[in-house]
Amino acid sequence: MSERHVVPDRATGGGWKVVGAGSDGTEPQTDTQADAIDEAERELRHNGGGELLIHGINGQVCDKRLVQPQTEEA
Repeated sequence: MSERHVVPDRATGGGWKVVGAGSDGTEPQTDTQADAIDEAERELRHNGGGELLIHGINGQVCDKRLVQPQTEEA
């Protein structure tokens, strides 16, 4: 199962990024936490589903979600 984390982007001093285990090294960055959550959910859906862990400003996990894989429509 894939896993993505939405975390504060401390390197740039603002914004949020999506960090994924086994990703290709790119970490999508957004201005808002909500945009980062949307991006992480989209990535998980397109990659077979998985767990999304959302971190707060303090870095601690404040929410977990299970994202289902994208289904093929007939």
